[in-house]
Amino acid sequence: MGGVIPGLILSTLFCSYIAIRSYLQPQLAPALPAEERGTIREKVISMRSVALPILIILSVLGSIFLGIATPTEAASVGCVATIVAAAIHRKLSWQVLKSATYATFSLSGMCIWVVLGASVFSRYFFSIGGADLVEGLLTSPELGRWTVIISMQVSLILMGMVMDDVAMLMIAGPIYTPIIVSLGFDPIWFGILFIMNLEIAYLTPPFGYALFYMRGIAPESITMGQIYRSIIPFIILQLIGLSLVMVFPQLALWLPGLMMR
Repeated sequence: MGGVIPGLILSTLFCSYIAIRSYLQPQLAPALPAEERGTIREKVISMRSVALPILIILSVLGSIFLGIATPTEAASVGCVATIVAAAIHRKLSWQVLKSATYATFSLSGMCIWVVLGASVFSRYFFSIGGADLVEGLLTSPELGRWTVIISMQVSLILMGMVMDDVAMLMIAGPIYTPIIVSLGFDPIWFGILFIMNLEIAYLTPPFGYALFYMRGIAPESITMGQIYRSIIPFIILQLIGLSLVMVFPQLALWLPGLMMR
């Protein structure tokens, strides 16, 4: 819930940038030919295709918000809701379940190896006193608490250029969280900042997942260099959104505060 308002801020920034850029340079986003445009009735009917995905999302978030399920248990709620949605669409079959299961095992196996490597690094780092050294450096009287939090954000952005999100979480999370608490910052607020940094990591080269995905779906005439240059405005917008949440913590804490009353 803490990510709802920051997410809306980021989506508003992205949409506004795309709209303004398209208005100033219409050739970048040509209008759909009139004969290919749908009527209002067709647009309303097309909304039915997103009804079930929206219900799946609401079932997951709703079960957490109402206290019915923990976040881990809510994943099972989402799984059941997805199976029901597939059945309603008449696409549920043993072959679909088999393919989904294999894909899940493959993805989970990859994540397990990443987590294993990150866990070994974290344990070794802690055992040699690395965490205590970092904490001592960051909590020294010479550094202000805001200098520390800004330094953490910069380090996370740099880590995101060469690491995936799971490795960043396993390595930086256990080190930074105790420091944040000792400095008097809200850990929920820092968690949202961490997630926003992970989003930036998906766009920052050379290890940006989203960049590789765009390369996979873009025409062959589009080079990787063009993709790298195209994401610069969006990284700047994400940094603006990150800064807003840092300066105004209630953007991330207001909704969770309502849940805890």
